[in-house]
Amino acid sequence: ADGIAPERISRLYFVLTREGIFQTGLAASRSSLGQYVKSGISTRGLLEFISVVQSKEDLWSDFNPRAAPVEYACSSPAEWSVCLEPVLSSYVNDPSGCFRTRFSLDVTGEARPWTGGVFTARLSLPVYNNVSASDVSEESEPDGLGTADYLSRETPSLTGLGFDQIIGLPGSTRARVSFGAFEASWAGVGVEIFKYFSDGRYGVGAQSEWVWKRDLENDFSLDDDKKPYHTGLLNLYGQPFGRSGLEIGLRLGRFLAGDNGVRLEVCRTYKHFTVGAWYSATETSGFKSCRNRDYHDQGVFITWPLSVIKDAPVYGRYRYEISSWPGDPGQMVRTFRSLYPLGTEGESAWSVQDSLREMR
Repeated sequence: ADGIAPERISRLYFVLTREGIFQTGLAASRSSLGQYVKSGISTRGLLEFISVVQSKEDLWSDFNPRAAPVEYACSSPAEWSVCLEPVLSSYVNDPSGCFRTRFSLDVTGEARPWTGGVFTARLSLPVYNNVSASDVSEESEPDGLGTADYLSRETPSLTGLGFDQIIGLPGSTRARVSFGAFEASWAGVGVEIFKYFSDGRYGVGAQSEWVWKRDLENDFSLDDDKKPYHTGLLNLYGQPFGRSGLEIGLRLGRFLAGDNGVRLEVCRTYKHFTVGAWYSATETSGFKSCRNRDYHDQGVFITWPLSVIKDAPVYGRYRYEISSWPGDPGQMVRTFRSLYPLGTEGESAWSVQDSLREMR
């Protein structure tokens, strides 16, 4: 703060935002923060002198408890951006072989017209793909999801086109609404809400999507059958084992094919690299295909920050996953953004406390 704030300022307040939306606030005395930067006190010692809060109401209460909160000013996010991202996914138990892989280069453009709003367009350029063109498990499942043909594409395609808006609500709560073509196979609308507890260590939310299959031949059209599919999920999140980096998530409710059940997700982050796995258990007695009956969607993944190969911090993460061949049970829609924090190294008060050592 020396050289920035006048000497008469004895207490400093910091606001961490993402795309203009409040994430975490920090309040610290000028003297304790200076000693910490100069390694005069430890991270644990600093936490006894500062306040890291999850909501802007709590931060304002520390600043001026006798006045109503006011809006804060923050730097505007970049109005637009374009990035090239390698996407690698592998599948086991493909009907045509044990192990299949698809690799593509995705060009993603984003425009941010206002706080929290993002228009997204994503073009997928296949580099290598040996995924089979059809899934025998779906031949006897006329109402199945039919994702195999989308995975086997070997020509460029517009895999994403739409808009979503995130807004901050009182009480460490955020909400999202999205519409457009979310991924190669699905287009529609989606809504989500999520609330943090205990400085972001725990959270609960809900989400729902109403989607239709996209046409395989025309990126700007829907499939001929026009059948709607929808999800309705309760999302639970927690870090129950202290600062071990272990995160656990549960999604309960209705999945995309109409099956009800639960999806368990577990991951651990160490030095910004995250390794995790998921496993679903849903009611499959209503499916006709023998491959869908008693099917459990499952897989493992690893993610790491984009800044690993950059000279400066860059928001975003690479992801590689190996999953079972995607049957119909336990499936969800991947929207442009998600409020569910598992495996994202989000900016909660709990995670910021962990990152204080890197702020020296």
